[in-house]
Amino acid sequence: MSRTAAGVATAIVVAASMLALSASPVLADPGDLTFFVVPASDADGPREATDITLGPDGNVWFLATSETGAEDVLGTVTSQGAITTFPLEGSGDGHLVTGPDGRLWIASDALYKVRADGTVVAKGRPGSGQYDTIVAGPRGHLWLLIGAKVKELDRSGRVLRTFRLPHTADDLAMGPDGNLWATWTFGGVDRLTPSGVVTTFPSLGFGTAQPDDLQGIIAGPDGKLWAVAHFESPGPQNFARVCKISTSGRFRCYVGPNGVHAIAVGPDDALYVDRSTRFDLNPDRVDPPALERYEVNGDSSAFVDPGLHDIRAITSGADDDVWFTQDPGESGATLGRLEVAPPTG
Repeated sequence: MSRTAAGVATAIVVAASMLALSASPVLADPGDLTFFVVPASDADGPREATDITLGPDGNVWFLATSETGAEDVLGTVTSQGAITTFPLEGSGDGHLVTGPDGRLWIASDALYKVRADGTVVAKGRPGSGQYDTIVAGPRGHLWLLIGAKVKELDRSGRVLRTFRLPHTADDLAMGPDGNLWATWTFGGVDRLTPSGVVTTFPSLGFGTAQPDDLQGIIAGPDGKLWAVAHFESPGPQNFARVCKISTSGRFRCYVGPNGVHAIAVGPDDALYVDRSTRFDLNPDRVDPPALERYEVNGDSSAFVDPGLHDIRAITSGADDDVWFTQDPGESGATLGRLEVAPPTG
């Protein structure tokens, strides 16, 4: 059954580098949302967090851009809310992943590897074009998506092989079957084996129980792939936007929130997706931004809050909570945390 968790407790926390937010931890209840401000640049103004992931050290890591991009940073936030930022010579508008080598990698304007002390080391620019995502994949290697190309990288960032997909892809994920899966707009999903064999599984498209504009994709907790889709449509919400896909390419879809594009598995083995106003063209719909939770059977609930804005990326933290980046509101908070597990301590 769908339900909305409204009126949850909110805290806006302005954090400085290496600044603990509280002398003693504050216990939160499941459903509580807490927001954080990334420290601004003295020379280049406020910063906005973009991508986010769980790092190899158990902390949550994020990328953030400054006003002109002159002082973008890599950052980390502990479960207690202490934020530390590290200089980033390149762009903070990119993608983060923990690689098979136990190091954090960045794909933005170039490829970067992050040392344990937070130092960011440039590893060149494999391929041309916009980096769509980077994932840890088969053979213990990194796999980089650039449009319709997928590049396999060794642990030094060197390109080993380049595979071509039949479609320009939006996102890429390592599937439970050991293959790579890519979503593509107005179509469906492509499955890429480590040897380069591609199989296409088309969606039936608009007006059916299957969407035709797939975006984010991940491996779910149930042995399936999960993908989300948004529609830039002024019509009523009457078609699916959250789908689970078997490794044989069969779709099972559920009606989802408007504007969804980000998806992650939570610490409770549920799927967390965004509800965005960015892509909703229907002026009669006034649903606010939300973080929505889907169980594997399709049951859903929504978390809303005045401090919550359109979400950019979602990840699960080692603290058994869900973390996300979002558009800044009046407070400037672009990092957020949803309390999932019962409080301890």
